[in-house]
Amino acid sequence: AGYRANGEDYRVIQNLAQLREIEADMDGRYVLGNQIKGGNASFRTLGDGVNFNGTLDGLGNSISDLSVYGTSGYVGLFGVNDGILRNLNLDHVWVSGAQSLYYNTQVGTLAGVNLGTISNVKASNVRVTGASYFNSLGGLVALNLQNGSIENSSASGMVVGDQYTYAMGGLVGENIANAKGVARIENSQAAVVLNGQLSSDLRHYGAGGLVGSNIGGRIANSKSAGALQVSGDNLNLGGLVGYNNGGNLSNVESSSSVTGQGLNGLYGGLVGLNRSGEIINAKASGKISGSGSEAIGGLVGKNLYSAIITSSATGDVSDLRGRYLGGLVGYNQGGALTNALATSNVTAGAGAHLGGLLGYNSDAPLVNVSARGKVTADGSRAIGGLVGYNLNGPITGGSASGAVADSRGLYVGGLLGYNKGGSHTNLSATGNVTGGRESRVGGLIGANLDALLNNASAKGNVIADKAYAIGGLTGWNQGGRLENLEASGNVSGKEAQNLGGLIGISSGATIINVKASGQVAGGDAAVAGGLIGNSDDVAISNARASGKVSGGRNSYVAGLIGVLGRKATVENSSASGDVQGNHAYYLAGLVGSNSGTLRNTSASGKISGIATGMGGLVGFNQGGVYTSSASGRLEPQLQGQAYGGLIGRNFGKQSQNTVYGDATKAPFIGRDFSF
Repeated sequence: AGYRANGEDYRVIQNLAQLREIEADMDGRYVLGNQIKGGNASFRTLGDGVNFNGTLDGLGNSISDLSVYGTSGYVGLFGVNDGILRNLNLDHVWVSGAQSLYYNTQVGTLAGVNLGTISNVKASNVRVTGASYFNSLGGLVALNLQNGSIENSSASGMVVGDQYTYAMGGLVGENIANAKGVARIENSQAAVVLNGQLSSDLRHYGAGGLVGSNIGGRIANSKSAGALQVSGDNLNLGGLVGYNNGGNLSNVESSSSVTGQGLNGLYGGLVGLNRSGEIINAKASGKISGSGSEAIGGLVGKNLYSAIITSSATGDVSDLRGRYLGGLVGYNQGGALTNALATSNVTAGAGAHLGGLLGYNSDAPLVNVSARGKVTADGSRAIGGLVGYNLNGPITGGSASGAVADSRGLYVGGLLGYNKGGSHTNLSATGNVTGGRESRVGGLIGANLDALLNNASAKGNVIADKAYAIGGLTGWNQGGRLENLEASGNVSGKEAQNLGGLIGISSGATIINVKASGQVAGGDAAVAGGLIGNSDDVAISNARASGKVSGGRNSYVAGLIGVLGRKATVENSSASGDVQGNHAYYLAGLVGSNSGTLRNTSASGKISGIATGMGGLVGFNQGGVYTSSASGRLEPQLQGQAYGGLIGRNFGKQSQNTVYGDATKAPFIGRDFSF
């Protein structure tokens, strides 16, 4: 029978026998004249060693109920397609590489290898397995190579790997460009159960819901769904693509759940390992989990020198033995992120670096990025609402909302756990932050070193018992320039060492135009301040604190700064919060113990309790106090205390200072040893 279209003649295929006859002319043109049901017959790959260079148009008809096998290295309905396959449905076609004796076998439902064009092909209820040594598996095609093009096509069913499988994908096992052309997949999808095993120690291969390995290829307007559960050490596993090297992914989406089993894996809701590729307009929504992974992320597990633009992830991320975990990316090195969002809960165990957006970020700019979700761990190295560990990665427009908690974490922050270097602007964090023993904990940043920070805020309570440093904005700050900052959450920690409404402890920094309004509650031996707990070698100007500050035995407690070192200066600053202490060393409206220089400062809060020295402005002074004032009421609760409207105990210099209001009811200086 014949068929003619667009001036060309086609041979009509109506049964399996005629389908087999295609082998007689692999350059011919064919159409399916009707549905072809195989009755579960075994069917050897067409060509089985010879390329198909012709055209097969299914005209919307289907081939169903076949068990396909091959004896060459390319197994599928066609071994190698270098022609055109279009408008075809495959249903209940099962393909296995078991009978192939080749070292490297490509197994796919439609074709082992595609060098030509595939369009409008739908493969449903497929099952693809490989049993030869070193095999690649795909729900539709195992290897899409060179100028191979797959458009408007799909696959659903199951792809099962074994210890010999090096790449497998729901649609395509490998999509590889080379000097002869760029392999493309467009407007295609897969909804496949991907399970089994992948050969270990093959970092340049992977398993993915759509494509296992994409090397230099282009994937656009495509998506994946299904459940991916794959085992193997050093595994690259992604909801869409397992391994992407130099490939371009645009307008792609995955809802696949991803479960990796094995050590040192890279798992992502979209891509497991993304190296020197670009991801644009991508979404991932599946849950991601591992057991001993190296890096795991809601969108990408590990991202190396690859831009991610206008992309998001919503699936929860967890691995109690993982090293780097992020709501969007687990580990990011040198890859710029722009307009990125994660709305995921992230959960890790001991030793991890984790964040609501990124677990680890190095030398990569982040622009307009945000995370919304809970971030929790037990004994992490660094944990943050946005980024766990940030090294020289400048952030412009970064936000996080949600609780961050690790009672045994080292660096804990509402936005960044640990930050070193970089220039950061327009940052915010909203949510309670919880740390623990010896930790550095901040409402925005746990530890901040040598960074420029401008226009940042934190809203949320910060709690960390037995911590080293706790701050409403930053727990520990060293160096850098901090400007236009605000914190409004309460700060507390039983047996914590350094507590501040803005910063727990700071050295070597310039701090300008900052304010804190939360209450600060320290325990015994605490250094607590409404703005900063402990500071030295700092220059502070235009600072304000309004929250109540309290401490226990042997503590330094003050409305602005608990302890100010001798290389420090404070200018044009004030505190209005009440100060209370029980058997403290020093209590004061502005600075508990001052060895630096105060100029044009004021305090108006009430000071009450028992202390060695109590002052309306300064409790203990061995520095300089100039053109400053105090007006708060002093309520010493033990006779014989040294208390003064301005200074409790003075060993330093002071001039042109005034007291007024309730402060005038106390001596100007409680005990003056400056003469």
